[in-house]
Amino acid sequence: MNYKKHYDLLIEKAKNRLVLEGYKEKHHIVPKCMGGDNNSLNIAVLTAREHYVAHWLLHKIYPENANLIYVFNFMINGNRKKYLKLSSKEYEKIKLLISETRKKFKYTSESKLKISNSQKQRYKLNPKIHPQLGKHRTIDEKEKSSESMKKWHKTHTHKMLNKKHKNESKIKMRNSSLMYEYVYKNPNGNVINIRSMNEFCNTNKLNRKYMRYLMQGIWKQYKGWTFVDRKKLK
Repeated sequence: MNYKKHYDLLIEKAKNRLVLEGYKEKHHIVPKCMGGDNNSLNIAVLTAREHYVAHWLLHKIYPENANLIYVFNFMINGNRKKYLKLSSKEYEKIKLLISETRKKFKYTSESKLKISNSQKQRYKLNPKIHPQLGKHRTIDEKEKSSESMKKWHKTHTHKMLNKKHKNESKIKMRNSSLMYEYVYKNPNGNVINIRSMNEFCNTNKLNRKYMRYLMQGIWKQYKGWTFVDRKKLK
């Protein structure tokens, strides 16, 4: 697929459009992270969907540009999250890209100082964000806080605090988790019955949390897998 061609066609369509009714967003044709500016010649007025597609195309055209990946990730998880619907594959792919990019990225000393000063200024303007910022508790205050927490725990203790489960209890809990059989369809369309989800996911290199999302109906499919049913064993 020629992503550059599709991007140019999208921008050309926006430039040739006389009026755009309803909700619209401004888009930098040449991204600011690539030298673009706020000049009107570098601005295209797009619909929310077009804006999303534009950044998806930019990410595809320049896959090694970390800033474009971050911008696209923000469009997914920021204010647009309410009306953007992604498949589990697309969501996972973006998250993996973000993870890999962050591993390679290293802040310079200047960047660290800039971030630090920015956060300090933020807290100064709104001290309620963190009332203890810049304050150091005295030894008496620490002891008082410690005694207060000890009293709280005496009246709010968990029944298993400082206790260990007996072997019988562990076996009972394990057996209760095996009372159900989970039925999934694999990418080939074959029905798979699963007794131990942990063991199955570890063996097949699947994410247990994402498989649970399928069961709960949060996701429709994950890596080609779909949820069918949950059966209680006799």
